[in-house]
Amino acid sequence: RAPAASSGRAMVNIGVLYEKGLGVPVEYAKAMEWWRKGAAAHDGRAMDDIGTLYANGLGVPVDYAKAMKWYRKAVEQGSAGAMANIGSLYSEGQGVPVNYAKSMTWYRKAIKSGDADAMASIGALYAGGMGVPVNYAKAMRWYRRGAAAGSGLATLNIGDLYAKGLGVPVNYAKAMAWWRKAAELGNAGALCNIGALYAQGRGVPVDYADAMKCWRKASAAGSGGATANIGALYAKGHGVPVNYTKAMAWWRKAAKLGDAGAMSSIAALYALGHGVPVSYAKTMQWFRRAAAAGNGVAMACIGALYAHGRGVPVNYAKAVAWYRKGAVAGSGEAMKALAAMYRVGIGVAKNPRKAAKWSAAEAHATQP
Repeated sequence: RAPAASSGRAMVNIGVLYEKGLGVPVEYAKAMEWWRKGAAAHDGRAMDDIGTLYANGLGVPVDYAKAMKWYRKAVEQGSAGAMANIGSLYSEGQGVPVNYAKSMTWYRKAIKSGDADAMASIGALYAGGMGVPVNYAKAMRWYRRGAAAGSGLATLNIGDLYAKGLGVPVNYAKAMAWWRKAAELGNAGALCNIGALYAQGRGVPVDYADAMKCWRKASAAGSGGATANIGALYAKGHGVPVNYTKAMAWWRKAAKLGDAGAMSSIAALYALGHGVPVSYAKTMQWFRRAAAAGNGVAMACIGALYAHGRGVPVNYAKAVAWYRKGAVAGSGEAMKALAAMYRVGIGVAKNPRKAAKWSAAEAHATQP
């Protein structure tokens, strides 16, 4: 039984237990219930957390207008995190037109109010060339400022620069060192990345046992990506015997945590009949869930279902529409398929120029 809450912050903390599944099953509805009680007690953190549930579609449909409403209420209570989250809505164009100038303004307000993660967000604007020219040196400076202020996100991002060789030479040892620091600061994404280094043998020998260990820790901390990665180990038989039942169980957990890749992987199990009977209806259902969460691979796969008439009548126009959505979302497979449709003239008018355009885009998207 949850302990009685005597203050808004206590209510927030109980909600966090349900959000992350710490000692209780993950239940976003109960997290929302407790955070609404905290919000009624004028706790800005509770309001901020409610906004985040709406922004990420956790336990409720994605609703950026409601997210913004709750973030603004939280700002009225002085929540620095909510200021940073408003900045993110503007940088991502979620519910509002993309406006990097407003993002920068809100991130700076958040920093003045004590949010170290907002320094990481400003660094990300420079790293991504969003509203400012790409400048990895400035990105690094902002990340280091954030790291010095205790931001696990900024610390994580320094590791990312070293892992990808952005503004610095690729150095997996330094990436590992920074990610370990971020993990010590409670960043589950860092544990997920460390696990990936072990799984891929980057800077360290391939070690699926260590990868599993890192991902289990990150999963326990609420990382959907790490939870999905555990499922992949079971599906591929990496370090453990192939076990599609366990893969499905882990991917379902990850899907509950909002991981779109896991939703797409569940769809693939139903399409291939791995551990479950073949069911194109369930395949389509899970691919649509993943696509709604922004997964470009899932969009490409929906296009393939329509192109090949798997579980649905052949419909090349719908196939092209889904391939285009997937291509815009960055899926190399969708770009490749779209190029083929334009090249041959299936579902669209034959157009060698557009075929070449999407072929070039696919080559760029899939380069190492």
